Amino acid sequence: MSAAVDIKWKVYGDSTTSPVENTKRKIVEIEPVKLLFLLFWVKGKYGGALYSEGAKTRMHNIKNSAWYNPAIHEVHCPDIEDLSEIKNIVARYIAKFGGKTKVRTKESSIHSHAAGDGPLGSVNPVQFSFHSATEFAQMQLEGWDAIDFNWCTDTPRFIVYGCDSALELPPEDNPNKKSFKNFAKNLSERSKFLDVEIWGQSTKSVPSFLPDYRVTSLARDMHMGWSRGPTYQIAGHIKGGIKATDNAIRIDDPEYVHKNNDPAEPMNCYLNGKKIRSVNQGYFNDHRKKT
Repeated sequence: MSAAVDIKWKVYGDSTTSPVENTKRKIVEIEPVKLLFLLFWVKGKYGGALYSEGAKTRMHNIKNSAWYNPAIHEVHCPDIEDLSEIKNIVARYIAKFGGKTKVRTKESSIHSHAAGDGPLGSVNPVQFSFHSATEFAQMQLEGWDAIDFNWCTDTPRFIVYGCDSALELPPEDNPNKKSFKNFAKNLSERSKFLDVEIWGQSTKSVPSFLPDYRVTSLARDMHMGWSRGPTYQIAGHIKGGIKATDNAIRIDDPEYVHKNNDPAEPMNCYLNGKKIRSVNQGYFNDHRKKT
């Protein structure tokens, strides 16, 4: 990830008779621009340790990547209850690091519950609320589009780790077809998210020690032990929890994991309304990789 380049021009010579001396020579001045990673997680009524530890794992993976440079990259895990808080939080971080010309957002994510209308907060948003208890404190697309992330131009990424956040169209005979929504796809078409990779889960979101296979523990099944080992929200199946727990004894053995554990379902990635990728999150988020 390279710093931004500020290109300036200077005219050498004041004569019109010399094509060499009267040439504008490009001076390239490298001015580092910070790249911001904001990994939001929901606390409160609909929050929990799964989300805070998921954000911490992503922060750990970023800081242990081969490309990470503490002089350029800023990684933070703000907690929220009201999704509309994100607008002001993003603005504060941008101001803190010098303003829009000095810092750009490389990645932002939401660790939370989610559904077809996107992430779920713990309280109704002060702004752009659906004003319905059945919507579980979600925010309208207009609210997301009101956030100025000041995205960078080098493959910026927005990730929703919660359930069904990029669920594709169900079969024609599905009774919920008319009310079906694909949040990741719909968000990718909004003006503030154009040219940004929008990632979401293709099915239900479940906890795992690994990004590509479903592996958990008895302690986590009992809502404890989240700080012991990496934490990922992966796409999986509701009935796979017992198998994931029973086969967690050799998670450092890739061959054992491959033979005994269910692979993660893919996350779907959209760009400007079109799906460009369908792969598990190990593609960009894996504690075993340094790239």
